[in-house]
Amino acid sequence: MRAVVALLAAAVLFGAVTWIALETNEVAVLRTRTPDGRFEETRVWVADADGAALIEAATPERAWYQSLRMHPDVELLRDGAPLRYRALPEPGPEGRERIRTLLREKYGWADWWVSMLQDTSDSVLVRLEPLDQASVARRYATAD
Repeated sequence: MRAVVALLAAAVLFGAVTWIALETNEVAVLRTRTPDGRFEETRVWVADADGAALIEAATPERAWYQSLRMHPDVELLRDGAPLRYRALPEPGPEGRERIRTLLREKYGWADWWVSMLQDTSDSVLVRLEPLDQASVARRYATAD
């Protein structure tokens, strides 16, 4: 019986740490268009560099990544404010290393924890270029 209780406690602890790692730092919502025209929302980590938002598809098989390859105009909700972007995948080792470095720097131990659960050796950097410069300027002006 003690073994079952210990196993259950370990599972609860593992789940709690994973939830904390995934959800207590900035999490944005990416809206992509599905093949049938609906919008799908996916929670993503985001890093900023060179005037663009950068996200990672942990594997190129992810449904949201496949959707944005067909329909590259997406929305990203950060702090509740939706902004429109053009998604530009940057596959390959250079893009992968760049996004891995930026996410590791921003999310710290949480990135380390999640990397134990998800193989990102084939991940893809996705650069989100703003479509509406005015709203992006307003967002960053109010963020200071």
